[in-house]
Amino acid sequence: MYTQNNLFFPQRAIAALSCERGEQWQALVARIQGLPPTHEEALAFMWMMVRLNGCASCETDSYRAMRG
Repeated sequence: MYTQNNLFFPQRAIAALSCERGEQWQALVARIQGLPPTHEEALAFMWMMVRLNGCASCETDSYRAMRG
């Protein structure tokens, strides 16, 4: 009945960002991908993505949240 929404930017989605932007961005994404999800740099990257995408203000039952 209820959807399973991530309230944090999921680490599995980081790989999809590897083809975006320039070489520095790609190097950052590659570095973060190699870290465990609980590493402070991985958490900081995921939080940055949450802030950039406006996820903090998103309601879990909204259309935007259901789309990921």
